Amino acid sequence: AGPGRARVVGAAEAVAGAAVLAVPSRPSLAAAALLYAALAAFAVRLLRSGPVASCGCFGADDAPPSRLHAAFDAGAALLLAVAAVSPPPGIAALAARAPLAGVGLVAGCCAAAYAVTLVLGRLPQALAAYRPRREAA
Repeated sequence: AGPGRARVVGAAEAVAGAAVLAVPSRPSLAAAALLYAALAAFAVRLLRSGPVASCGCFGADDAPPSRLHAAFDAGAALLLAVAAVSPPPGIAALAARAPLAGVGLVAGCCAAAYAVTLVLGRLPQALAAYRPRREAA
């Protein structure tokens, strides 16, 4: 779709994620669920269209779309939809209850987000590169 559209979708994802983390509400969780459902559908469409060099999700350090990526997006959409039924407290509410734990929570969220980008961007390539050795008969 081009870098301009990819940036707009990335910005929408960042805004939806920030809204869900800061003040999770039914509308913000439902919007994020719809966004992830659309991302899952897009990943599936790319997978069905044949070999694609990049899905555009990780910028310059991108990888081709994978079934893992599509499954992650679908799973995120499902979890967000379930959370929309009874929204949990946001980071601000949790940090107000326990400020030091709030710092750890924010750091953990950042680490988890980075781990997801590594897993989605690199694990499929690593698994495809693995070729078991055949034992000599």
